[in-house]
Amino acid sequence: RETAQLAGAIGREFDYALLAAVALADEATLQADLDELVAAGLIYRQRRVRDDSYVFRHALIRDAAYDAMPRRAQKQTHARIAHWLEQRPPAQLQSRLAQLAHHFALAEQYGGAVRYGTDAALLLLERALHDDAIVLAETVLVWIGELATPERRPAEIGISRILTHALMSKYGWADARVKEAAERALRLIEGIDDARRTVPTLWAMAFYHHVASNRESVRTLTAQLLLLSAASEEGGLGVACHTMHGIACWIDGGYRQAAAAFEHVLDRYDAAEHANHGYVFGLDSRVWAMAGLANVRWFADTDDGAAFALAREAVARARALNHIPSLGVALMYLAFLHHYAEDRAGARAVCEQLLGLSHQYGLPAVEGYAAMVHSWSTCDLDAADRVLEGLRGMGCMLGLTYLASLPAETEARAGNHGAALARIEACLLLCDDIDEPYYKPELLRRRAQYRAAAAAPDGELIRADLDCAITLAERAGMRRSALGARVALAAFDAMSNASAVVSPKQASPEVSST
Repeated sequence: RETAQLAGAIGREFDYALLAAVALADEATLQADLDELVAAGLIYRQRRVRDDSYVFRHALIRDAAYDAMPRRAQKQTHARIAHWLEQRPPAQLQSRLAQLAHHFALAEQYGGAVRYGTDAALLLLERALHDDAIVLAETVLVWIGELATPERRPAEIGISRILTHALMSKYGWADARVKEAAERALRLIEGIDDARRTVPTLWAMAFYHHVASNRESVRTLTAQLLLLSAASEEGGLGVACHTMHGIACWIDGGYRQAAAAFEHVLDRYDAAEHANHGYVFGLDSRVWAMAGLANVRWFADTDDGAAFALAREAVARARALNHIPSLGVALMYLAFLHHYAEDRAGARAVCEQLLGLSHQYGLPAVEGYAAMVHSWSTCDLDAADRVLEGLRGMGCMLGLTYLASLPAETEARAGNHGAALARIEACLLLCDDIDEPYYKPELLRRRAQYRAAAAAPDGELIRADLDCAITLAERAGMRRSALGARVALAAFDAMSNASAVVSPKQASPEVSST
């Protein structure tokens, strides 16, 4: 009976080595008890290379055995189990962190439960097991409530960061649950003068507002991040903060400033020191900066090859790190480049990789953006409209001024220029509504193109669109966009009765747009 109770305390499956280590009976008695339990059909043996294990034939049998143990004995047994597990070699311990944490909690030794539970939740996050990470992180928060008051706050800050990143990956970057977790973490760091704790929390809050397209909040938080990182001796914090700054500048239409910030990151990123950024901040700084710089350079320059090479290097770096969220973002940005280049086959191939990754690991926001570009590559208007609605439902407003223009290109490709024009008009209105100007010169050029396809095109409106596109592109540092709008304007002016804008491929002036 005592052996069955002890085994029940370990769990439904239990190792012989662990059972023998914590049992009070001698090994001969223990083995005889196990043989009797096997013969009775209550447990069965599993042969393994290194050590046998046993499994209760049914969870209810395990529960009955465990519940028969007095409460005080349960606590003492869990303490013995926890302390034995804690002494295992690091390689063995890592695979049993969650088990160790639960035994400490059942022994009511909550310091150990929180410490190992936090380590286990981080390991689950690293393995992209987001559901398990969320469940364990929320359990750790309960255990923290049992700690002495001075110990609670630092423990909550650590697990809250893990919970926020896991929620982002599972539910989408701008989900209400992400905001709630990030705001809770933000309250925890109030008054703390430790950049190593405050910066990752502010960074997560900035990332939420970035994807939700709350641009003013992003600017405020990014300014705070830059000040904090400048005052800190932790160089890695500055690398992460300048990455966020570069992304914010890009979406604000500041291509020169974005390029400078990204180049700053790539110059200072240390592969050894900063390899943990994916788990501290949610994305690897070098991968995100490199992928962002590839997109910025596409519009700031006319060298297609250089932009693609940078984007592909970002993908390779993410694969080498084996950090799934960073790989998802790198592939997503590469898919955008294929769209800019009007390469439907290339976009489709990248998006299919990305959709497979998203389905495997559960990355809803990345999946939505990938599905949007995929719908463009397959000319599927119905899918595009469904995906747009889904992104809005998740709160992912970032980039919708760009993404919602993709169905307009599909409409125009089918000769539905009126429908294409209506979609572009909506995108331009959204630029002002959410203060997202980074793609506006391209939208103006598209509107001019679709206006020119009308039965009676209005030359003044077409010229106004292209003039505005040139002005905005030059101000933003979008050399390719300015050049494309100039070529379109020259072509329109050369045709006395123009019926369409001969628009360059976004990549270079000599290739026509679809």
